[in-house]
Amino acid sequence: MHALAFPIRYLRLQTVRGGKLWVRDLPASVVVGIILSLPYLFLSMSNYFHKDGFVDKVGTFSSVLTGFYIAGLLAVATFPRNEAGLDKPIEVGKIVLPRGDNGEDEYLTRREYVCAMFGYLAFISLLITVASIVLVTTSESLDSIHDLTFSIRGRDFVILKSHTRDTMLSISGIIIGHVFITTVRSLYYLIDRIYAVVPTPLPRDEAD
Repeated sequence: MHALAFPIRYLRLQTVRGGKLWVRDLPASVVVGIILSLPYLFLSMSNYFHKDGFVDKVGTFSSVLTGFYIAGLLAVATFPRNEAGLDKPIEVGKIVLPRGDNGEDEYLTRREYVCAMFGYLAFISLLITVASIVLVTTSESLDSIHDLTFSIRGRDFVILKSHTRDTMLSISGIIIGHVFITTVRSLYYLIDRIYAVVPTPLPRDEAD
């Protein structure tokens, strides 16, 4: 179980103020999710869960992304040691893993942080691929499901089929938005921040 849970330890990472990184990105993830979901929320006949629909296309795309994330993970993991301070703890915008393997809070290096992001993204994209396969292959059966009626303490409640579809659509949109925002952040670190070098003062001229 530890091996299965290790890729999602990214969800435990936080800033020095204690805020979770995924919570920090949640507003942007929700905005992207809303943008992706709006056309399907208002167009009830749009193809979202069925074959060749949005979920099917996302599943195909995420299967390709899984390989990209793994390649990125391998690239970062094999960068030369101490390249541009890659293996020194991040000084500006510190990333903390609370209660790490040694029982104490760990301050991640840039290499560890980027590896954590790419490992997490590879795992999530794999789950999205599997989930899309399940949803698409069972979409015909889901069409036969009617409104759900249940009773709590003598009061009857009804969950409309349309509400169930909209809820699933919104949740999946936010998850895809989260993957998008995390991917953009990981690319930013891979393209720019991972090569940042802490400036060092030049030695003073003895003649001065």
